[in-house]
Amino acid sequence: MDKSFILTRIKDHYNFKSDAEFARFLDVTPQTLANWHRRNTFDYDTLYTKCEAIDPDWLFSGKGPMLRKEKLNHGGLSASFTQEVNESREKIIEMNRSMQKEIERLIGLIESFH
Repeated sequence: MDKSFILTRIKDHYNFKSDAEFARFLDVTPQTLANWHRRNTFDYDTLYTKCEAIDPDWLFSGKGPMLRKEKLNHGGLSASFTQEVNESREKIIEMNRSMQKEIERLIGLIESFH
């Protein structure tokens, strides 16, 4: 999955003119955003929290519609939509945890060679 492309699509959706402006919106440093692009990664929790219009499944997979299909029912979200969001959020959190564990494992391997 091309996460750099996903970042660019989100930036374009919110009409940010620069990466620095997008980074401020995400509450990360421009360097962090540049690293995400360079490493083809990003923080799912940050994007999920800050980019409320973005469909969590699209954020997780890069497939399907980019924007949430907000199913309103008498001024609130439908139970099925809320369940979908919660399930997607849990997938994102679990993937983030798995990636963090893998990063820590790789750092340990690298440090063992020094």
